[in-house]
Amino acid sequence: LFLPESPRYLLKKGKEDAGRLALGRLLTQSPDSPAVVAEFDEIMAAFEADRKVGSGSYLDCFRNTEGKNGLRTWTGILLQGWQQLTGINFI
Repeated sequence: LFLPESPRYLLKKGKEDAGRLALGRLLTQSPDSPAVVAEFDEIMAAFEADRKVGSGSYLDCFRNTEGKNGLRTWTGILLQGWQQLTGINFI
């Protein structure tokens, strides 16, 4: 079974030429066509935005930071648990 590499994966690994070629195959156009170039630029802009944000982990969902993600997560967990215990989801 042969599965080609994803254009996003190739671009993330720094293989821009191979990523542009894979994107062209995916869009069934030449790698230098305007549609491929526009999609390529959009993907690269998304990667740059992700790099600027930084890295995080799933553990950050449970930490109560300035965005109060911990409070939101625990509230959702407790509400879902309460719903299961009371049987409201049966209705």
